[in-house]
Amino acid sequence: MKRLRFWTILAVIWLTALFNLERILSYQIEANLIQSGTYIFVITSALVPLLFPRLNRRTFAVVLAAIAGSFLVNWYLDPDWERTVAAEFVHLNAAVVLLLLQISMIVVTGLLVRQIANSLIEFEDVIAQIIYSHLGGPARPFDEEQSVMYREVRRAVRYGRPLAVVAVTVDEASLSGAVPRIVEEIQQAMLKEFTLAKIAGLLTENTFDCDIVALSGNNFIVLLPEASAQDVPKITRRLEAAVQQKLGIAVKTGTATLPDEATTFDRLIELAMAQARQDRLQPASVSSIPDRVRNEV
Repeated sequence: MKRLRFWTILAVIWLTALFNLERILSYQIEANLIQSGTYIFVITSALVPLLFPRLNRRTFAVVLAAIAGSFLVNWYLDPDWERTVAAEFVHLNAAVVLLLLQISMIVVTGLLVRQIANSLIEFEDVIAQIIYSHLGGPARPFDEEQSVMYREVRRAVRYGRPLAVVAVTVDEASLSGAVPRIVEEIQQAMLKEFTLAKIAGLLTENTFDCDIVALSGNNFIVLLPEASAQDVPKITRRLEAAVQQKLGIAVKTGTATLPDEATTFDRLIELAMAQARQDRLQPASVSSIPDRVRNEV
């Protein structure tokens, strides 16, 4: 999100300066510096990466070059825009300078917006990963599985083995009716993942760099190297207080120390989990998650 925010801010600043360039320079140069049609090409170069965000680098470069080439053709054939319009420039290459300036406007705009599109793709992929982690993965397209199915049919025919094909059609009316429920489930799954991520961040912030924080189901396992039995109560109180104060979520901790209570990793985990489950608070449902967490999503 930081990357997306950075490129968005940069693009807004760039476009604001771009569309006010003549107004900014009008106090020094009284001339028509930018061809009116240039802004159409600038907008086009910005729309391409947004409409086709998954274009590979080479294809995007070709498309951007085609837009710049179209601008060159339009600039050369336009009789209404005088190439020597910047009479205030004393050098003879004023038209070339203005031409390069406008091509740069088109290219830089396209590259900036492409960075925004790439950040959006990364964000979409993260959301999809969160969703699919609860659904077992996306459905594989038939085009990708067709060759495998065909091979199985040939195997069954060759060796005389039974085989069946089942076609499943989805009723459109039922699908439309199920959408609100599915959307609610997705929102709940995302909110849960976000909450667990916030808790993980707080646990990491309130432990040392050598400590290890890991998620197991809905539980966190925190390994504290060099922490003695006398140090553990103070650490657990700090962790519980941090989550309660920052997120308003109550957590219960369980501990086990080596070598006082166990000498194997599995036994340490077992004892710590057993203690955490004693008089354990009921797991908070998504609907009971504090508003301060919901508002951050």
